[in-house]
Amino acid sequence: MDASEREDLFEQADSDYRRGSFGPALKALTRLVENGSRDPNHQSYYGLMLALTGERERSIGLCEAAVSRDGRRTSALYVNLARALVASGRRSEAIAALNRGLCVHPSDRRLKRVLQQLVPRAQPSIPSLSRRHPLNRYLGLARTLGGRMWVALSGFRPHV
Repeated sequence: MDASEREDLFEQADSDYRRGSFGPALKALTRLVENGSRDPNHQSYYGLMLALTGERERSIGLCEAAVSRDGRRTSALYVNLARALVASGRRSEAIAALNRGLCVHPSDRRLKRVLQQLVPRAQPSIPSLSRRHPLNRYLGLARTLGGRMWVALSGFRPHV
C-alpha cells in the first residue's frame, strides 16, 4: 500500500469516526496498521477506535506510544489518549494526559475544550443569579480560597 492509499484510507476512517460509525472506522484503521503504517496519527486513532469498541487496555498502550513518539507535533494525539482513558473509566488519568498536552501545546483550543468537558465548573453560589453577577463572583472566590486554605491548614491531600 503506497502513501496516497494510506492517506485516502485514513481520511475515510476519520470521516466515519466523525459520523459516529466506529465499526467502519475501526476496519479501515486496522487495515492501515496491519499493512505496516507507523504513522502516530494512524496508531492513535486506531487505539481510540479500539477503546470505543471495547478493547480498552490495548488501545491505551497504542495511544500512549503515539503520544510519546510524536506528541510535540500534534495535540490530537493527547485528545485521543484522553478519550481512550475515559472510555476505560480512568477519568483522572485522562485529565492528567490533557494537562500534559497543554504543557506542550498551551494555546490549543481543542485540548482546553475536552478538559472543560471532563472538569465541569461548580454551580454558582446563588443559582437564581447569573454566573457573572458580583455576588456569585465574590462568593465563588471566597469558596475557592476557603477550600484552598482548608487544604493547606488541614494537610488534606485529595486522591487524584
